[in-house]
Amino acid sequence: VIIPIGMFWAMWSNFEKILAPSGLAAVLYEAGKKVGEYVATRLSELYKVEGAELALAANQAGRATGWGIMKVSNLNPQNLIGTVLVRDCFEAAAWRRKREKACNWTRGYIAGVMTRVFGKPVEAVEVKCAAAGDEHCQFEIRTKI
Repeated sequence: VIIPIGMFWAMWSNFEKILAPSGLAAVLYEAGKKVGEYVATRLSELYKVEGAELALAANQAGRATGWGIMKVSNLNPQNLIGTVLVRDCFEAAAWRRKREKACNWTRGYIAGVMTRVFGKPVEAVEVKCAAAGDEHCQFEIRTKI
């Protein structure tokens, strides 16, 4: 199924009117997290990869599906931290211009993948967002509080 990027904007902007921005952010984050966990589990099962190799496989899957070009750095399984930079993030492109960071589905996807990579719950925090005017999106991985 191929969905034009503008359709995401049309859906999400209408959902945002119904749920309020914070409600939509929570829904998209949780949905993205479930997808990230599922993708990471399937990739691990299919290709017998774990840890940093699993993170790389998930990034390649995201790129192949057009979700964005992801680069993982500073991955530290002991401290449950890392950084994920995303260029050409489909979600930022769909939102166009927002005043606040807007890539909640992507943030959830990354949290889901990294929860599977680390084997412990983590969260992703968006610190830069292309939809809000930054050059790219950037997410910090940290222990779930």
